[in-house]
Amino acid sequence: HMSTSTFFGASQRRKQDDERFSLSAQEYIDRYHIQVYVSDSIRSILDAREERPLETALKYFNSVLQGNHVLLREFEFVDVTPRNRLAFVRLVVESYRSSSLEAEVEVDEHYQKVTLLCVDFPAHFHK
Repeated sequence: HMSTSTFFGASQRRKQDDERFSLSAQEYIDRYHIQVYVSDSIRSILDAREERPLETALKYFNSVLQGNHVLLREFEFVDVTPRNRLAFVRLVVESYRSSSLEAEVEVDEHYQKVTLLCVDFPAHFHK
């Protein structure tokens, strides 16, 4: 016996699958920001110039899946995709978890902490 929530979940997944497969190649690439990550992985490969470039690409994509790929990156990259923005927010939250701060944090202190993660983070977000 299938529960109602499972039935509607499966129905919703099928609808999303149908929608995804109806996209043109370019629409799919744009929707999932594939070009951003492929270009960035190539940059990573060229920066490292390791003997095994595919392992460098694998490490890069694993870091994207883990959300570490935005650490110490320029704001333009952090802001370019929803995944990057969410990963950055998680890094900021994690930075507070790992610190022993129990007191309230002033806006300036918060901004300093954020700029340790993204040096060119815009100051106007902290006003």
